[in-house]
Amino acid sequence: MKNNKIQLSKNIKKYRLMKKMSQSDLSKRIGVSHQAISKWETGENYPDFMSLISLAQLFEVSLDILVYQ
Repeated sequence: MKNNKIQLSKNIKKYRLMKKMSQSDLSKRIGVSHQAISKWETGENYPDFMSLISLAQLFEVSLDILVYQ
């Protein structure tokens, strides 16, 4: 499970950068604080299920890819 969390953190940052978005841009798009995005990307905290769905939709990837690959 720990490896999945590490991968999720890396993927959030990877897909955000692929979309050429700042942490602030992403936070506004999915309705969370930019501090939350920072914590997700550093592995300090993790998104709830609804945020995961929003991220996957915005990044145009499946939840599987976002979390595991």
